[in-house]
Parts: sequence; structure tokens; C-alpha cells
Amino acid sequence: MSQVSRIPVSAPIHLASDQGAYSRTYTHQHPAACIPDGGTEAAWVATDGKMLAVLPFTITNEADRGAPGIRIVHRDAVKACKRTRRNPLPFVSVNGAAKVAGTDGPEWTAPDGNFPPCADVIPQESQVKARIAVSLNPELLVRLAEALGDSSHVSIVFDPEGKGPMVVIPGKGAAEDAVGLLMPTSAAIDTGKVSIRDEAARRCVKAVGIIRRAEAAKGGAK
Repeated sequence: MSQVSRIPVSAPIHLASDQGAYSRTYTHQHPAACIPDGGTEAAWVATDGKMLAVLPFTITNEADRGAPGIRIVHRDAVKACKRTRRNPLPFVSVNGAAKVAGTDGPEWTAPDGNFPPCADVIPQESQVKARIAVSLNPELLVRLAEALGDSSHVSIVFDPEGKGPMVVIPGKGAAEDAVGLLMPTSAAIDTGKVSIRDEAARRCVKAVGIIRRAEAAKGGAK
């Protein structure tokens, strides 16, 4: 088979897709590999319409690139790679159908459809740099929401400097006037001398660039 892409799996990107979603216009069920035509950068992208995950990766071997463009990959193929628990994880091999590379396991074919125009919703560099950066422990936020009585929805009011406690207001399922406080974490990601906002802006710019180049490639989003 020609034009086979070998796509590395480094994280469960499929968790950001929506297995039950169905649309004649866009597919939110499956992640996509954004493979630009040329260069070494590529990215996994997944969205359920409410959240978006972008995981850039490097194509170290030109033979692994395969056909460029937006390659929608069945989520079960990604899950199967994660289930192997190998270190390093195996590749997803894609050429019409997807399978775990190097195995005799099943193949999965993603349904026809277009991937959503995710790059359109990623904020621009100046917009990211103008925002407040707050580091938090998501597990603590879930526990607090459950303790307040509604883990399905919360609103968070941030300190203008991003240093003081966050005020958490639970959804309608909680007791009236329920309120919580969540302290920001001191263990933010290590960006060296670069601020969190500048690092976030850089990553957004990189994500947009990869997706746009993949869209422009042969076989890209229509």
C-alpha cells in the first residue's frame, strides 16, 4: 500500500472527541491528524464542539508522512494504541483504514465527513497575551464542584492578578447561595524565563500554523 501515514500516539487525544456526536457537516466523533505537506511538524487535533485538544508531534522519517492533509482517524484506533501500554507507544498506521502498526489487529475506517475548522477558534497571539494566567489543579476543582452539589457546571471568578483564591459558583443543581474557594497552584508548568501567557500564545500560534498548512495540503479540509 502506498501513502501510508505512521502517526505516533503520545496521549489519549480521543478523550476530547464526542463518541455520540453525529453531524452531516462536521465530525466530532474522531480525532484528526493534521499533516502539512513538507517539514517535520504535524499535530493531532480533537474536539467535541465544547473543547479542543491539539498535540503537535514531529515526523522524524519522511517515509512516515504519507498523504498530507487533514486525516480523520477512527477514535478506536487511537484507543487501541493506548491499550497496548507499550513504551514507546506504537504508531497508528493510516491509509483509508487505521490500525495499530506492527500488529495483526483489526482495522477501523472513519466515516465520511469534514473536520471542524478548529484553527478559526484558536485565539490570536495578542488576544492570549492580554488574558490572565491562572494555574489550578483540575482534580481539586472537580472535588470542590461535587462538594458544592453540582459537578456538571461551575462559574469561576478570577483574581485580576491571578494570584488570589478563585471564587467558584456551582450550577443550578447545587444548594442556593452555595459558594466555594479554590487556591491557585504554585507549581505551574516550567517555561524557563518565559511567562505563562507568552508560552500559551506561542503554542496557539504553532497550533494554528500546523492546522492551516495541513488544510492547504492535498487532501485537506474542504
